[in-house]
Amino acid sequence: MSLIASFLAMTFATAPALAPVTPTLAAPQIVDPALIPGTAFTADFTISNVEEMLGYQIWLKWDPTIIKATAASTEYPFTYGWGDSPKIEEGYLYMVFSYPLPELTGFYGDLAIAHVTFEVVDYGVSALELYNTIIVHISNPDGIPHTVQSGVFSNIPQTGVHVFYTGYFLRYRVLKGNIQTATTQLESDGTATTKAKAKWVVFDALGGVVATAESTTTIMPGQVLRLSADFDTTTWERPASYTVEYTVEYLTFNGSTGEWVLATHGGSAKTSRIKTFILL
Repeated sequence: MSLIASFLAMTFATAPALAPVTPTLAAPQIVDPALIPGTAFTADFTISNVEEMLGYQIWLKWDPTIIKATAASTEYPFTYGWGDSPKIEEGYLYMVFSYPLPELTGFYGDLAIAHVTFEVVDYGVSALELYNTIIVHISNPDGIPHTVQSGVFSNIPQTGVHVFYTGYFLRYRVLKGNIQTATTQLESDGTATTKAKAKWVVFDALGGVVATAESTTTIMPGQVLRLSADFDTTTWERPASYTVEYTVEYLTFNGSTGEWVLATHGGSAKTSRIKTFILL
């Protein structure tokens, strides 16, 4: 045997066998502050490194207060839908598709097997959680073992929150039985969308609480917004002096808890103003 032949024989005799690659079923990671409420996007769900695949079953859930699924479709060659697939409900869907039967070889490789279109409902973060997944094998009834990677949707900007509390308005004299309107003006010069909560508390001359109201808004960079509360004075005493306390709480999104929480603004999480009027 030649030296080259001997070297090749030893190399291939001792080379370890390559371990099979486990297929992965994955949801997308969609992080885009431009996806504001009212816009839409499509999420693609992929299978990779698969062999002899006949079909699939996926269940998907999300936060319906943040996004809403409006349509779902499969990808060729998995065009045969089972039952009422795809089925969309509030906060979840399921899809069961396969090759049109009979099929003898199955699918090999990588593919975006499913597409789901969402409408954005609000600002926030929502998981795109895959569960109860099955990758159907061409002949093995136990299916194809696979890993699952759930995804996420987020339209929350990470930096640049800055909101000014620029005005508070009130009529100084009101006739009993008329509506008194208290208005708070906000302005944002930041680079991120955030939320602010305006609160109003009406006190009588002795400090007793007569009425309360609050309103939460989303404010985008460069916006000037006015939030108002109407108070019916029909049952209030007259003539008398009343005080309205205006409070604004600045909110930011906490990605770790998925909640809007108080945010420090100018050293404080809120600001307050007081104005007085006479009821005649």
